[in-house]
Amino acid sequence: MHDFLRLSWRLAVVDFNLRNEGSRLGNVWYLLNPLLLFLILFLIFFDRLGGSIPSYPAYLIMGILPFTFFVRTTMDSTRAILGNSFIKSLYFKRETLVVSVILKNIFSHAFEAVVFFSLLLFLGVPWYGIFIYVPILFFLSVFSYGVSLFLAALTIYFADLGNIWQFFLTLLWFGTPIFYAVEGQVRLLLLNLLNPLYHFITAARDSIVYGVFPAPWIIVMIIIYTAVSVAVGTFVFKRFEKKFPEMM
Repeated sequence: MHDFLRLSWRLAVVDFNLRNEGSRLGNVWYLLNPLLLFLILFLIFFDRLGGSIPSYPAYLIMGILPFTFFVRTTMDSTRAILGNSFIKSLYFKRETLVVSVILKNIFSHAFEAVVFFSLLLFLGVPWYGIFIYVPILFFLSVFSYGVSLFLAALTIYFADLGNIWQFFLTLLWFGTPIFYAVEGQVRLLLLNLLNPLYHFITAARDSIVYGVFPAPWIIVMIIIYTAVSVAVGTFVFKRFEKKFPEMM
């Protein structure tokens, strides 16, 4: 286990450092993308959709942060196994490649979190919200790990899965209440009950933005979705792992 985590850590650090190598802005890109997204959404929707939502800027931030983490992590996972030719010649736990994807995106997410939580403090959100976000991010990371195992394994067999997943994430972006609220929209609310990200985002907003403990059923759903994600992802990954070298 120690060697597994150490290798995952080293791969994550290397990939993180190489990701923006040659770029003049470097890791600043990790900050600009979500920050510009926040500004654009705020300017467009504040008067139209956000007027009836209390603390709309903070509400918007706590929708963008978890969602962008999930998007980046799962999209990177579609290329975690595919394209790594050394799988044919070296033996190691293949899950290491997926764990490194999770760790790398936690690194980049930390940059975003620092900027956004500084903005949240400016907006009057209590400072202890930073510590509340840590366990939420932990469960979101574990949930994303399960999804990433599933995607990484199946992309070996379906090369177009990355494009399909990207299209699905676009639909998920509009279906998830990130820049709008679902209260009063019965059909959309019922649909989001099946959306794992809705529960993560709701828990973050309730506890950090509004200072209330999330409803018990929200916590239960987060735990269930996380457990199911890891179980299904691990099963699929182990089911196809032996054929990875043949399919490369």
